[in-house]
Amino acid sequence: MRGWSLRTLGPGSTVKDLRGEFGDPFRSGDMQIEANMEYRFYLATVAGAKVNSALFTDAGNVWYRTSNPDYPDGTFKFNKFLDDLGVDVGAGLRVAFTGFIIRLDYGLKARNPSPQLGDIDSQGKWFYNWDLKTVFGGQLQLGINYPFGY
Repeated sequence: MRGWSLRTLGPGSTVKDLRGEFGDPFRSGDMQIEANMEYRFYLATVAGAKVNSALFTDAGNVWYRTSNPDYPDGTFKFNKFLDDLGVDVGAGLRVAFTGFIIRLDYGLKARNPSPQLGDIDSQGKWFYNWDLKTVFGGQLQLGINYPFGY
């Protein structure tokens, strides 16, 4: 989920402070469902490396399989599945070298099922309070992977 930083989504639709015992974000679960869709397109070739761009969206979340009193809305339930999904949108660059690809993606939360405690008004709303500040408050992700599909 490229619109969220590490361990800040979920579990389920729990609304809770992001900070764990030691001040770091800590949200986890026993199960995860995630789907991604990308539209990739060629930009240029620089020094033998293909430079591509991508527009993407991700949907998913993490849940607990059994009840957890610390996260009352964090248990997976089929009747709440769609309400618990987080969705992000974004764009990225891909530089394809021989044998590996470097990805740089910038994602924005489009629908947040589990906001921080102080931001409860945004829970489950699409594109909540999107403005210029929101666009510059996204999440930058760096990835290195193999060139499947290029």
